[in-house]
Amino acid sequence: MIGCTTHELVLTINTSGTNSTSITACDSYLWPVNSQTYTTSGTYTEVIGCTTHELVLTIDTSGTNSTSITACDSYLWPVNSQTYTTSGTYTEVIGCTTHELVLTINTSGTNTATETACDSYLWPVNSQTYTTSGTYTEVIGCTTHELVLTINTSGTNSTSITACDSYLWPVNNQTYTTSGTYTEVIGCTTHELVLTINTSGTNPRRACRCDSYLWPVNNQTYTTSGTYTEVIGCTTHELVLTINTSGTNSTSITACDSYLWPINSQTYTTSGTYTEVIGCTTHELVLTINTSGTNSTSITACDSYLWPINSQTYTTSGTNTEVVGCTTHELVLTINTSGTNSTSNTACDSYLWPVNSQTYTTSGTYTEVIGCTTHELVLTISQWNQLDELTACDTLGR
Repeated sequence: MIGCTTHELVLTINTSGTNSTSITACDSYLWPVNSQTYTTSGTYTEVIGCTTHELVLTIDTSGTNSTSITACDSYLWPVNSQTYTTSGTYTEVIGCTTHELVLTINTSGTNTATETACDSYLWPVNSQTYTTSGTYTEVIGCTTHELVLTINTSGTNSTSITACDSYLWPVNNQTYTTSGTYTEVIGCTTHELVLTINTSGTNPRRACRCDSYLWPVNNQTYTTSGTYTEVIGCTTHELVLTINTSGTNSTSITACDSYLWPINSQTYTTSGTYTEVIGCTTHELVLTINTSGTNSTSITACDSYLWPINSQTYTTSGTNTEVVGCTTHELVLTINTSGTNSTSNTACDSYLWPVNSQTYTTSGTYTEVIGCTTHELVLTISQWNQLDELTACDTLGR
């Protein structure tokens, strides 16, 4: 008791102790023990009652780690071992780091290309050059690229053509009008056209033949007239053909000394058979050559003369000629005027007419032409008797 006060002590004795905590925090830490906020790492103590609280504090700076990922169909994020199948932005806090995943999910696919190349092929997908046929793959992103490749060996096909005016090349359907060498690449083949362009023309020919004609242009034999054509190269050959039937014309000629045959203008001096072909006619000359001669005749005629050589009648004297065959007939003609000499005679029993030395025994009128004179005898023949004799005597005596 102190003074008037009685002091009473209710005493509780606690055992002293220590409570240590290790903390890692981001940027700052509010220690619940003393409600203090710490922003730096360190060891902090706080005595509460008989307990000494110790804070071993590690302060880390907060940060963010962002990753962009493109994946095919799904993605397993190593940060949290989660698998994602859809595109999106995902976060995961580990320690003081916020991990961010910007995820693009693409659907897987296949892209197949079929290519045919010459000798080699550079695949743009992977910039690889291939020289053999085959199927090649390359995965880019979510796409599996497949190359079905055919490699052909390059070659050249050369064609030489000669055409008229123009030529349509079937290889490229182009029409060319000038000569030259043209090329066209189709596939792995380089087509070469060595082209000669000639100008078209016409070569007309007229022919006249006997029975048939062998045309050298086409070696054809024709037997009828007509117009025929044959195209050789760029030239159209035209044949205007006349076919005549063969025949023979035979002529027999008799000539003197020589003969000029009008058919061939040849002169022949000997007999024989000669031929000459003109057109389709074989002319035959059967020739007789006679030697020329002269036959002279002297004729005396009365009043006129009919010359048997030429059946001409002449009324005047003169020399006349007529060629018959190879003989020149000459007529030396004397024309005398006709006259009549009449005599009357009476004879006994018979009478010898001196004009013609004929003896007549009967009376009558007799004529005898001598030269151009017609002698006429008027004859009386009397029978011989005495009376007649006397009469005759008497007559004679007178």
